[in-house]
Amino acid sequence: MISFSVITPYYKGEKYLPALIHMVEKNLKALQDAKIEAMVELIIVNDSPKETVLVPEYSDKIQVQVINHKDNSGIHQARVTGLQNCRGEYVIFLDQDDEIADSFLHKQYIKVNGADVVVSNAYLQQKDFSMSLHFRGKGQFKNAFEIGPYIKAHNQIISPGQCLIRKAAIPDEWKRYIIRTNGSDDLFLWVLMLLRKNSFVMNEEILYTHKFTGSNLSAEEEKMAQSSIEAASFMKKIDYVPQKMISMFMRNREMKINTRAGNTISNILLAIRNADLMLPRIWWKMRTCMGKYN
Repeated sequence: MISFSVITPYYKGEKYLPALIHMVEKNLKALQDAKIEAMVELIIVNDSPKETVLVPEYSDKIQVQVINHKDNSGIHQARVTGLQNCRGEYVIFLDQDDEIADSFLHKQYIKVNGADVVVSNAYLQQKDFSMSLHFRGKGQFKNAFEIGPYIKAHNQIISPGQCLIRKAAIPDEWKRYIIRTNGSDDLFLWVLMLLRKNSFVMNEEILYTHKFTGSNLSAEEEKMAQSSIEAASFMKKIDYVPQKMISMFMRNREMKINTRAGNTISNILLAIRNADLMLPRIWWKMRTCMGKYN
């Protein structure tokens, strides 16, 4: 029997519970319809201590476990708490307001073939609620499976919610060093896994939807910068992360902050001074268009 755990950090998310449970139930049914003997559980990590999670009575088709944090600890800790309490051989870290296709677990699982991470294509919901495709071509998937773009550019995978991950492949360091500011724990995970030579494979099917949160973009970028700094501080403690790579990672983040604050001329000069960061981005941008999907 194959086992799956859907791990969801929960924060004042009562309105999302029925849809979340329904999605996981449909995924179990899709596995059963495909004659795959499977155990599917939903781990809800309640990170809003003053709120009680009431699981609807109709959730008896799947196994649901609610774990309550005594203090608000952030998304990374919630994911790790879920990981420490789940039984699945494969996990998906699904945010409470995002969506997976009814066949997500089935279609991701049949692509595994010994891989540690299966990454599906995804829709990204925009401010006007229209949908844009995340991976626009096969070349963009290749970017996501190399360490360089994460260090010199930005996170290539929109969310761990579009990934099926083999639990045993998740590095101990990611479970030990907890990023308190939400935003970069998934980038931290991919950097560690890529450096450890874990195997990533692509699933071109669109199986995940990242919902628009309505948050302030400037405030989110500030928070992401702080989260990235935390990630870098932990990378310095891990012997298989090259110090030169950490320095480049930090320089890239600083350049992004300075670009946002600068004018056209200062930004051109900044790009010239950081040509070793900018030139690879041109190649990665070009590769995004290779094998383009209609």
